[in-house]
Amino acid sequence: MADKIKKKEKQKAGPKMKISKTVQQSIPYENIYPNGVIEVQPGCYSKSYFFGDINFRNESDEKQESMFTDYGTLLNKFPPSITTQITIFNRSENEDEVRNNILLRPRKDNLYELRDEWNEILLQKMAEGRNNLKKERYLTLTIENTDIEDAVRTFNNLDVEVNDAIKVINKSGARPLSVKERLSILYEIYNMGDELPFEKKMADYIHGDSFDLRALNKRGISSKDIIGPDHISVNGTYIQLGDIYARSFFLDNLPTFLNTNALTDISDLQCNMLTSVIYRTMPQKKALKNIRHQLTNINAEMVKVQQNASRSGYSSDLISPELRRSSKEAEELLNDIVSRNQKVFFTTVCMTLFAKTKEELERYSDQLVSKAADFLCQAKKLTGQQMAGFNSSLPLARLFVGMDRILTTESASVFIPFSTQDIADSGGQWYGLHATSKNMIVYNRATSKLPNGIVLGQSGSGKSFISKELILQSFLSTDDDIIIVDPENEYAEMVRMLGGQRVAIKNGSPTHINPLDMDINYGDEGDPVAMKCDFLVAICETIVGKNIGLTPYDVNVINRCGKKIYRGYLEYIDTVRDKGVTCERSMMPTLIDLYEELLKQPEAEARRLAMALEQYCVGNYDVFAHRTNINFNSRLIVYDIKDIGTGNKELAMQICLNDIWNRIIENRSKGKRTWVYLDEFYLLTQTESSARLLQQYYKRSRKWDGCICSITQDVEDLLVTPEARGILNNCGFVLMMNQSNIGRAELASLYNISPN
Repeated sequence: MADKIKKKEKQKAGPKMKISKTVQQSIPYENIYPNGVIEVQPGCYSKSYFFGDINFRNESDEKQESMFTDYGTLLNKFPPSITTQITIFNRSENEDEVRNNILLRPRKDNLYELRDEWNEILLQKMAEGRNNLKKERYLTLTIENTDIEDAVRTFNNLDVEVNDAIKVINKSGARPLSVKERLSILYEIYNMGDELPFEKKMADYIHGDSFDLRALNKRGISSKDIIGPDHISVNGTYIQLGDIYARSFFLDNLPTFLNTNALTDISDLQCNMLTSVIYRTMPQKKALKNIRHQLTNINAEMVKVQQNASRSGYSSDLISPELRRSSKEAEELLNDIVSRNQKVFFTTVCMTLFAKTKEELERYSDQLVSKAADFLCQAKKLTGQQMAGFNSSLPLARLFVGMDRILTTESASVFIPFSTQDIADSGGQWYGLHATSKNMIVYNRATSKLPNGIVLGQSGSGKSFISKELILQSFLSTDDDIIIVDPENEYAEMVRMLGGQRVAIKNGSPTHINPLDMDINYGDEGDPVAMKCDFLVAICETIVGKNIGLTPYDVNVINRCGKKIYRGYLEYIDTVRDKGVTCERSMMPTLIDLYEELLKQPEAEARRLAMALEQYCVGNYDVFAHRTNINFNSRLIVYDIKDIGTGNKELAMQICLNDIWNRIIENRSKGKRTWVYLDEFYLLTQTESSARLLQQYYKRSRKWDGCICSITQDVEDLLVTPEARGILNNCGFVLMMNQSNIGRAELASLYNISPN
């Protein structure tokens, strides 16, 4: 991939470095503007973009090749008048802030011992990873030989192009950095030993997301005054920024082939570090002229060698392998430029390490040299050019060292900055350690676009265990309601320990749930009875049996009877709705009312349905034929349906879910979020109407501050109906435990997951 790499015959010198007399003079820019544009030198303006990481390392070879090509397309976008820089910034976060983001905070309850025990587990997991080290990526562009007005117009056009080009790779795109963000980054680089964060130090000048440069100027100070350290001292092999030591390197002696993981692996040290790749496009005509000139010289040398060999009586084929290889590479390089849309770049890789002590700096330096050697490269100290190397590493896209390498687009793209995507959401829950980065996975489903989720895994893979962990974290860290439908009595002990409420549902039990309970907001802004009739169709289909199913005539009869039995309830609600009453269970119709209404209908279908419902209304299974008599007094509730009987579990889950939906509607009016966990979820997807109703719940729950998480075994059970597939498509969170071979293949196909 990097076999076209050529070393310049003559290194191009970087800009001359003036000896700085003050800290401010050492900071290499002239001016900064409110829109985030920085004038790095007269007539040269830079703008930076933030972009997120992706799981490049774990993708298939085909996908990696596609990303690699797309990255090359991004580099090719920029003409010779624009200098491009990719920067990877490893910076440590305040450990107290990291802990505050992850650890459970004290609350007014008697569960402090349990909360402390869980926090000890989290602290142990934090120690196993490197969660206080944050890695950010920036793209910086510098436009040369222009003025600020033209630069701003050009950058405005580039904003869209950059976002679109990076979005092809990472799906999230790139966003321009504001003046506040750029100053904050530079402040972090120059003041790593300062515990005072930028936002606190600059509180007088920060208003929301904006930074008031005018207020700064009115006080007679510049941006350099606020980002500069107390002092900067320069030595032969390191510089000192306040109390922090820094050392700059450049990457040299690149091999013929270089792994695409080289840049991210080299920048993956456990320390604060800046890694920058600076690309300067060579004009196409100049590139062609230089390569043709080089090829002419090589061919002339080959002819000369052949003539000398003939005069000496040797075979003219005895040309050195180095000369033959140079000729072949020059021809390939010329073909790349002419036929394969390859550009030529002057490419420089600079790295700056930061440490608290000289000893620590030496240790990090040895690690960097060793890591580069793993890729057959050399990380060389910029002896006597430390300030030039440091300034080149800054995300300003301005080069101060003359350590170029000539690379084609294909070769330059090998420094792809993508590796592994970490998840560290503020206020999120802990899900484990990232297998590649070893960082904690902290994800906040409540703030995601699709908070609904599903947990998949074979029996014994740990689905219930990890679900209990998630429930425990939600209960200990929020005031949200948590409701569990438990077909196998697996959660009762945990609910008892947390002081929750267990609702045992079984035949002969005095506890009743009325499946016809309906909040007047049941149908959002539509007809609540119409949606309720869909639910009645679903439970009737379950009772009749999925093998028999319901005919369109059956559905019509159910809808007609449903509207009739709710007529009196709706009239009552109209009289009390102005008092804020949207649900009155004592006035609700029951299954018996539906049964009796079916018997009044003239159609044979109505009588057949009534006979199917009879045992659930006046027979042995009448547990759901009465009005709800449960007094919910806890925010943690488990519906235990283990003893309802295997044949009735699907029906019981449907009725419990209906009751939960009414609770979600009620909680939203109180400003509370509701978490719902459905174990043995596949039971609800066995009939088309049941799966369709559940799909509606999944689609609507986010609007009502509800978050549904289903737990089930093999995924093939969920692919019986299109509705079940639709449920999976409405899950923004999918947690996969160990899968069967068939299930693994299904998931790989469904979510486009690579074998890696």
